[in-house]
Amino acid sequence: QMSGLKQARSNADNAVSLIQVAEGGLNEQNNILIRLRELGIQAASDNISDTERGFLNEEFKQLLSEFDRIAKTTQFGTKKLLAGQGQNFEFQVGPNADKDNVISYTLDADTTSSTMKVEKLTIEKKTEAREGLTDIDAALTKLSGIRANFGAIQSRFQMAVSNLDIQYENIAAARSRIADTDIA
Repeated sequence: QMSGLKQARSNADNAVSLIQVAEGGLNEQNNILIRLRELGIQAASDNISDTERGFLNEEFKQLLSEFDRIAKTTQFGTKKLLAGQGQNFEFQVGPNADKDNVISYTLDADTTSSTMKVEKLTIEKKTEAREGLTDIDAALTKLSGIRANFGAIQSRFQMAVSNLDIQYENIAAARSRIADTDIA
């Protein structure tokens, strides 16, 4: 039972690691969206010329490409985490074979630029910059929801790890009392 608890804890820790890798990608995508918003606000003003707006648009396009690259390449092992592949995961987080010792999770996060509806945005013109702010705000809200989902499952796994630690400690103490019994 102790060996099973030890491996179950390792499984739960690995599940937390998977979620943390995804969260790292989401954090960078969030930073990109914030920068895109800043560029959009800057481009929406007459403080700059059309030439300068074109320079800002170059950075904007590069950041959109990076946003998409992160979504398509963030992975844990061979599992893509942010490309919307709708993967079902089952994590054995208990020492026994019953279904109560398995945490199931459907990872359906899709943060590609097309799904987030930011892929065609541009800030080459003042009007485009203003109109794009609404789409960027919607993408930020959607990304926050995905992050909240990851945070919730990560919290669940962390509670599972804590529970497994307590079980392991109690089983080890019981084993010790039994093994240390003086039968003479």
